[in-house]
Amino acid sequence: MFRNIGSNWAVILVTIGVTYFLMPFVLHTLGQDGYGTWNLINSITGYLGLLVLGVPMASVRYFAEHVAERDPRKLNAAIGSCTGLYLIMGAAALLVGVGLYAFFTLTYHIPAGWQPEARLAFFLVVLSVAAGFIAMLPEGIMAAHHDFVLRNLVVLGRLVLRLGLTLALLTLRASLVFLALVQIACVVFEFSVSWLIVRRRYQGVRLSFVDFEWSTVRRIFSFSLYVLILNAGVRLSFETDSLVIGAFMNVGWIPFYTVANTLVIYLIEFIIAIAAVVMPMATKLKTEGRAADLREVFLKWSKIAMSLTLMVGLFLIVLGPQFLGWWIGQSFEGPAGQVLQILTVSALVFLPVRGVAQPILMGLGRPGIPTVAFLVAGVLNLGLSVLFVGPLGLAGVALGTGIPNVLFALVVLVFACRELETPVTQYVRYVVVRSVVGALPVLALLLWFRLGLGIHTIVGLVGAGAAMRSAGWTRPAACVEPGVSGGLLILEAALALVLLGIVVELGTRWWLRRQGAYYVWPPGLRLYLHLDRTVFPELEPLARIEINADGERGGAVPRSRDGLYRVLVGGGSPVECALLDQATSWPGALERLLQKPEHLWKLGASAVHVGNIGSSGVTSQALNLILERVLARYRQLDAIIIMVGGNDVFHWLGKGAPPSPEYPPLPASKVFSYHPEGPFGWRPGALAVIELLKRLRWRWLRPVKVRRGSGAWVAKARAMRARAREIRATTPDPTPMLDFFEAQLRQLLR
Repeated sequence: MFRNIGSNWAVILVTIGVTYFLMPFVLHTLGQDGYGTWNLINSITGYLGLLVLGVPMASVRYFAEHVAERDPRKLNAAIGSCTGLYLIMGAAALLVGVGLYAFFTLTYHIPAGWQPEARLAFFLVVLSVAAGFIAMLPEGIMAAHHDFVLRNLVVLGRLVLRLGLTLALLTLRASLVFLALVQIACVVFEFSVSWLIVRRRYQGVRLSFVDFEWSTVRRIFSFSLYVLILNAGVRLSFETDSLVIGAFMNVGWIPFYTVANTLVIYLIEFIIAIAAVVMPMATKLKTEGRAADLREVFLKWSKIAMSLTLMVGLFLIVLGPQFLGWWIGQSFEGPAGQVLQILTVSALVFLPVRGVAQPILMGLGRPGIPTVAFLVAGVLNLGLSVLFVGPLGLAGVALGTGIPNVLFALVVLVFACRELETPVTQYVRYVVVRSVVGALPVLALLLWFRLGLGIHTIVGLVGAGAAMRSAGWTRPAACVEPGVSGGLLILEAALALVLLGIVVELGTRWWLRRQGAYYVWPPGLRLYLHLDRTVFPELEPLARIEINADGERGGAVPRSRDGLYRVLVGGGSPVECALLDQATSWPGALERLLQKPEHLWKLGASAVHVGNIGSSGVTSQALNLILERVLARYRQLDAIIIMVGGNDVFHWLGKGAPPSPEYPPLPASKVFSYHPEGPFGWRPGALAVIELLKRLRWRWLRPVKVRRGSGAWVAKARAMRARAREIRATTPDPTPMLDFFEAQLRQLLR
């Protein structure tokens, strides 16, 4: 039993880890408008999930019944009936999706730059939701056979696939369509692998429409009605906030709410995993007439849920805003942090009831009150969110979610205590008072970390979490409870993984600083620029920039260096030739010229290689730094060609042509794409491990990065020049600028 719960918790932890990397990556790649639009699409299409009508939970019930009876005929009849239902529901989802698309386009203002992608992505997400219905079938079969661990291994594979595809595709282009295609790929992967396992593991199981039976369909629907109402309440409670924010504020505000809500949802999923133990246990104890044992389970497991909720919740309330500021960005610490605190406070009351009291009532065959209460709470959530969003903004939406959840918890708790003949005062004394008293020292410790030390770094946040865990406040409440040690072991393993990650990160930083080299261009980069033909009709339509293993634009250096005449070209945009194809650029033409036999004979060489490290915007100061750091990597160079000077004048004029220009030292990050100096940080985009993985990806996989409409900015620059009201024909004395240029040039030529 705890093995299954542990595998559920493992999936949750991995999901959190994947989200930890993907959320800021997707947010920064798409921008706030793009990410908000993506969340809006998922919020609207998520309602299509209601069309499943609670069939998955009902199917598991009947699958499990027939598995226990060892009746393959009835099992296959249930499978065939559910297959037909899923296909009908999938077709209905496609039809309803068309109506939701009209609602999406007419109700919400999507930024103009995202409108074409948003339309196509919307239909692709609808398709993935519709296909996801039939993908639930093998999941139900495995659950009926109690193969939760195997099922969760498939889910872990899907998470890894989602992580890899998202990173790879969004690196190529920031696209909502790519994100939608990732969803479809994950659905196909999960169904294919799961069904392959079902066919090989469970003999006699088949998928055939011949087994479809209307009598079985009626039995499934009779049970799924309550599940449908419950799912509707859950959807209203946790998935409508983005719709309210998008309608009454702006889609750009959705990410601030979504980021905070995601942390709370993962906490909810972690606690709800306990229901997998509590609900069947309640059914068993009721059948055996062990009412006293049932009350004991109710109180003890409620205290377990309360302890776990407090352990995570207090950290999120006190240090959650700082975590969001570090994780996503400082702009999220204020608005998203306030939302996180409000939602977490309500979760302290809501989660112990949602994770224990409600599943016990479901196990006792009393789903009516909790189901209706959840639906009412969802409707109230929508109403309060609309009422509060105007005067209070994001905080109002959070209050609109938190208040109904607290009311739901109180109603269900009173009903559960009445059913189990347990006084509410006894529940408060045993569950709430004990847990809260044990949490007070930890609350004081967290407040000291927050107010006394003012921590904002990941090291400080991890240290605060470790200190909170080391305080041992969960032990008095948990050590006497059966099975709690398994939950604590999961949490301790998660903390150990975090600490291991820190060690790996610090080791990677040390290695990069010790072994890392300086590269103007990322080795292995393949960049294809499709030029704007209205701006450059005379140029080639495609300009390919391909970087070899030495970080040069040009072909690969011959393995045999015998008789090789090697040339290195450096400078600014006249050297880079960004809008010219590799072969058309003058360094490429130079290599072809020198490769002619008569020129090879004069050079005394058998081959010539011209490597280009030119980059737009390079000044004499930057070129000096480039050659100082790069030349150490070269064992052989026969000639160095530089072209520099224009950018020195350009930058001087850009600063207003000051008579005494200042030239502060250039940081490596301004000149080099890859360098060992850092600065590294603890946000996902600043991790040394991520930097190393990026380098390996470019070097080994060599993906093609495509940019369309390149050079369109030139048209805007020409228009701006045409609108200029003043043309300056004179400048102040350029001598200081020229003196600096000469000094850099002399140093460069030493």
